[in-house]
Amino acid sequence: MAEPHIQKHAHRKKRKKASSQNIDKLMMLVAFVYPLTGLGQAIEIFNRQDATGVSLIAWGGFIFFGFVYFFYALAHKLVPLMIAQILWLVIEIAVIIGIVLYG
Repeated sequence: MAEPHIQKHAHRKKRKKASSQNIDKLMMLVAFVYPLTGLGQAIEIFNRQDATGVSLIAWGGFIFFGFVYFFYALAHKLVPLMIAQILWLVIEIAVIIGIVLYG
Protein backbone atom coordinates (compact mmCIF):
# COMPACT_ATOMS: atom_id res chain seq x y z
CA MET A 1 0.00 0.00 0.00
CA ALA A 2 2.89 2.37 0.55
CA GLU A 3 3.99 2.32 -3.09
CA PRO A 4 0.92 4.03 -4.65
CA HIS A 5 1.29 6.83 -2.11
CA ILE A 6 4.93 7.35 -3.12
CA GLN A 7 4.06 7.28 -6.82
CA LYS A 8 1.30 9.82 -6.31
CA HIS A 9 3.75 12.17 -4.58
CA ALA A 10 6.38 11.71 -7.30
CA HIS A 11 3.84 12.63 -9.98
CA ARG A 12 2.83 15.77 -8.07
CA LYS A 13 6.44 16.95 -7.82
CA LYS A 14 6.99 16.54 -11.57
CA ARG A 15 3.95 18.65 -12.35
CA LYS A 16 4.99 21.31 -9.86
CA LYS A 17 8.49 21.43 -11.29
CA ALA A 18 7.21 21.91 -14.86
CA SER A 19 4.92 24.73 -13.72
CA SER A 20 7.79 26.33 -11.82
CA GLN A 21 9.99 26.18 -14.91
CA ASN A 22 7.30 27.95 -16.94
CA ILE A 23 7.11 30.73 -14.38
CA ASP A 24 10.91 31.03 -14.42
CA LYS A 25 10.86 31.42 -18.20
CA LEU A 26 8.10 34.02 -17.95
CA MET A 27 10.07 35.97 -15.34
CA MET A 28 13.15 36.05 -17.56
CA LEU A 29 11.03 37.53 -20.34
CA VAL A 30 9.45 40.04 -17.96
CA ALA A 31 12.90 40.98 -16.63
CA PHE A 32 13.81 42.30 -20.09
CA VAL A 33 10.43 43.64 -21.25
CA TYR A 34 9.08 45.39 -18.13
CA PRO A 35 11.90 47.97 -17.84
CA LEU A 36 11.22 48.99 -21.45
CA THR A 37 7.97 50.54 -20.22
CA GLY A 38 10.01 53.37 -18.71
CA LEU A 39 12.05 53.93 -21.84
CA GLY A 40 9.34 56.10 -23.38
CA GLN A 41 9.82 58.73 -20.66
CA ALA A 42 13.56 58.99 -21.33
CA ILE A 43 13.05 59.13 -25.10
CA GLU A 44 10.38 61.80 -24.74
CA ILE A 45 12.62 64.00 -22.58
CA PHE A 46 15.57 63.79 -24.96
CA ASN A 47 13.53 64.15 -28.17
CA ARG A 48 11.68 67.24 -26.93
CA GLN A 49 14.61 68.50 -24.86
CA ASP A 50 12.07 69.32 -22.19
CA ALA A 51 11.52 67.72 -18.80
CA THR A 52 8.77 70.03 -17.60
CA GLY A 53 6.47 68.17 -15.24
CA VAL A 54 8.86 65.26 -14.69
CA SER A 55 9.71 64.95 -11.01
CA LEU A 56 13.35 64.64 -10.01
CA ILE A 57 12.24 63.53 -6.54
CA ALA A 58 10.10 60.70 -7.93
CA TRP A 59 12.80 59.41 -10.29
CA GLY A 60 15.42 59.77 -7.53
CA GLY A 61 13.16 57.63 -5.34
CA PHE A 62 12.88 55.06 -8.12
CA ILE A 63 16.68 54.83 -8.25
CA PHE A 64 17.03 54.56 -4.47
CA PHE A 65 14.46 51.78 -4.17
CA GLY A 66 15.83 50.16 -7.33
CA PHE A 67 19.15 49.73 -5.55
CA VAL A 68 17.36 48.17 -2.58
CA TYR A 69 15.62 45.68 -4.90
CA PHE A 70 18.90 44.99 -6.71
CA PHE A 71 20.81 44.18 -3.52
CA TYR A 72 17.92 42.01 -2.31
CA ALA A 73 18.02 40.11 -5.60
CA LEU A 74 21.80 39.82 -5.36
CA ALA A 75 21.64 38.48 -1.81
CA HIS A 76 19.03 35.87 -2.79
CA LYS A 77 20.51 35.12 -6.23
CA LEU A 78 17.31 36.11 -8.05
CA VAL A 79 18.71 36.57 -11.55
CA PRO A 80 15.52 37.84 -13.27
CA LEU A 81 15.11 40.53 -10.61
CA MET A 82 18.79 41.51 -10.91
CA ILE A 83 18.44 41.87 -14.69
CA ALA A 84 15.25 43.90 -14.40
CA GLN A 85 16.73 46.22 -11.79
CA ILE A 86 19.92 46.83 -13.76
CA LEU A 87 17.83 47.75 -16.82
CA TRP A 88 15.56 49.95 -14.71
CA LEU A 89 18.55 51.71 -13.18
CA VAL A 90 19.94 52.51 -16.63
CA ILE A 91 16.60 53.99 -17.71
CA GLU A 92 16.14 55.88 -14.44
CA ILE A 93 19.63 57.38 -14.68
CA ALA A 94 18.89 58.46 -18.26
CA VAL A 95 15.66 60.14 -17.12
CA ILE A 96 17.46 61.93 -14.28
CA ILE A 97 20.16 63.13 -16.67
CA GLY A 98 17.39 64.42 -18.92
CA ILE A 99 15.69 66.19 -15.99
CA VAL A 100 18.95 67.86 -14.97
CA LEU A 101 19.75 68.91 -18.54
CA TYR A 102 16.29 70.00 -19.68
CA GLY A 103 14.25 70.51 -16.49
